[in-house]
Amino acid sequence: MTLPNKGLLLIAGPLCFQIVLLGCLAAIENARESDRRADVRAKEILASSYRVQALILDVEAGTRGYILTEEGRFLEPSNAARLRMPVELRRLATLAVSDGERAAVRRLERAAAAVTAYHEGVSRRVANGQVAHAIALVRAGSGKARMDAFRVEMNRFLRSEDSLDAAREKASMRWSHRIVQALTIGSAATIVLTLALVAAFARSIAARFRILVENTARFERSQPLHAAQPGTDEIAEVDRHFHAMAAVVTKGRRELEAANQALESFSYSVSHDLRSPLRAINGYAQMLEEDYAGALDGEGRRYLATVRAEANRMGTLIDDLLSFSRLGRGQLRMQPVDVAALARSVFADIEAAAPGRSMRLECGELPLAVGDEPMLRQVLVNLLTNAVKFSAPRPEIVVEVGAEAGHETHHYWVRDYGVGFDPRYAGKLFGVFQRLHDGAEFEGTGVGLAIVQRVVERHGGSVRGEGAVNQGACFHFTLPAASAARSAA
Repeated sequence: MTLPNKGLLLIAGPLCFQIVLLGCLAAIENARESDRRADVRAKEILASSYRVQALILDVEAGTRGYILTEEGRFLEPSNAARLRMPVELRRLATLAVSDGERAAVRRLERAAAAVTAYHEGVSRRVANGQVAHAIALVRAGSGKARMDAFRVEMNRFLRSEDSLDAAREKASMRWSHRIVQALTIGSAATIVLTLALVAAFARSIAARFRILVENTARFERSQPLHAAQPGTDEIAEVDRHFHAMAAVVTKGRRELEAANQALESFSYSVSHDLRSPLRAINGYAQMLEEDYAGALDGEGRRYLATVRAEANRMGTLIDDLLSFSRLGRGQLRMQPVDVAALARSVFADIEAAAPGRSMRLECGELPLAVGDEPMLRQVLVNLLTNAVKFSAPRPEIVVEVGAEAGHETHHYWVRDYGVGFDPRYAGKLFGVFQRLHDGAEFEGTGVGLAIVQRVVERHGGSVRGEGAVNQGACFHFTLPAASAARSAA
């Protein structure tokens, strides 16, 4: 084969394959765009269903307030909610696209209509002076039965939407896998073509061929490539096309990372959307507690206090979930970190927050680690706080922080002598909202250890826990060694 023919093959082969590959990527991107539109619709359906739920609660609360006080102002939000209910249900119906969703919305409409009709009947009897009859109707429990039926339909509708979201997420993951497969096949095919052409004249230019092979290995390890080789011969052409192919693959990887970031943003948005109904619950409960405390007996005030406490606890859970989701974004600011000094500083803050408690930290000199100092501080805050919290029943709280130096990584641990945990459930320690102890005995949301695992894994390390009931617990984690970072530099 002559030099021009080799050059033509070198150019035409990878170029044709890249055109086909770009066409495949365009088709996959269209499918992903359809998934994104479906995600937007799903968020709108959830928001609309929550508004319907809030309107039903306004209807019920207004009627009950009117019966208790016979003040017409309580009916204003109830009447307004009844007027807005058909509009919101129509909006929900327009968002339904499948037969199953439409049927679920119709069932929801019927359940909402039954609740609304019941409360209209109660309000009408009160307005006509039949207060005793209205109160008897309320005590008969038919309103509760209708509300229970509405909640059943709403929960069924939300579970159905969750199932659809899960199916869409699986479909999105399949598209992501197809992108990786397409890029991998494209990379392998282009590399095979390149190596086949270079093999014909590799002996005479072995040094330059080795550069090409090294570029291939660098590409597989996601390392920067050597600069494109100058010249007009076959190997120079192969090298230039390899750089072009690597740029296409790198772009695909960035798009995949963007898709993962969009998924994190979606969870962040959903968490934010949960705040609105929580604020409404807390606000209404506070108004009832402040304005109508005299109309409530002790049990009623206890119910209101429980509602507010649970709403606040849910807000804390959402804040912890947002903190957990933020850990997957942003660049790590890697620098040498004095883990011992960091542990002493964190423990001093914990000790200052609990004056009068006898607590002691055993921490000697620890090897320096490399990492993002604010994130590593959060790891120690969560581990040391847990150690102190679960040692509370002991007369003296003793926490040990130790380490074992290594060449590439250091092994650290935080040990306490508190209540410990059943080792059979150690696999649940690092799950979000997973708790092995009763919340009434030890407060917390179950996110702290999940944050520890996310931070340590982002630093390339691992984390595990061990313990036994009433024999304390010990959490081990690894971090990059500062000495290894200096050697690499």
